[in-house]
Parts: sequence; structure tokens; C-alpha cells
Amino acid sequence: APNEGELPQYYIEGHHEPIIAPEEWEKVQSIIQKRSEAFKQLNYQKYSKDQHKNSSFTEKLYCGECGNVLGYERSLERRGSNGTKEINRWVCRLAEKYYAVNGCSSQRFHQDYLEKHFINLLKGFEQDE
Repeated sequence: APNEGELPQYYIEGHHEPIIAPEEWEKVQSIIQKRSEAFKQLNYQKYSKDQHKNSSFTEKLYCGECGNVLGYERSLERRGSNGTKEINRWVCRLAEKYYAVNGCSSQRFHQDYLEKHFINLLKGFEQDE
């Protein structure tokens, strides 16, 4: 069981050979720090956890291959010095489980594709009247 301050804790120097040499450890920490500072300067937009950008389609879309619910994923694609592009996709929740025994082989599709075909569907209803 981990000791979270209930018992005295001791630090013994030179007890065993380190897994990583101290110089290498410092180099890695320096690289991590530089990357962290560079990332902070990119000024990415973040959505709050309770903001559901695509709530209109959530829990309403199902995989045509296996019948599982489709989930939404959002990512940012870096575009060099031009900034970033937001990528919105829908994916079968079973297809993204790489080690599932009976996984689904359906592919992700972009939000733009969904919106385009949804609008065409609505236009079809208008023309039928």
C-alpha cells in the first residue's frame, strides 16, 4: 500500500544505480519545459467540459455496420505557421476499441459530410410536398 504521509518517508542517496543518468534526466526535463512553453504560445481555443457543440446529433446516430451509437470527437490539426484547423468527426464507439474481439470496421466521417447530407435530406422533404 502506498505511504501517503501516514508513516515516515526516507530518501537515501546512492542506494542503487539510477535507471536514467541525472544528466539525461535534466535534458529531458528541459525539452519538456520548452515544448510546454511553445504549446502555451499557440493559444488553442478550449471548450468547457459542459459545452456540447454537437448535441443535436448526440445519441441519435447509429453505426450502419454494427448498430452501436456513434460518438463525437474533436481535434485540432496543426497547419504550420497558419495556425490550426478544427476537425470534427463521428465514429462508431465499437470501431475505436482497437482490441475488441468483435470490433467494428466502420470508418470515421467528418461533421461536414453529416451536415451536407442532413441538409439534402431536409430539402428532399420540402420537394416531396
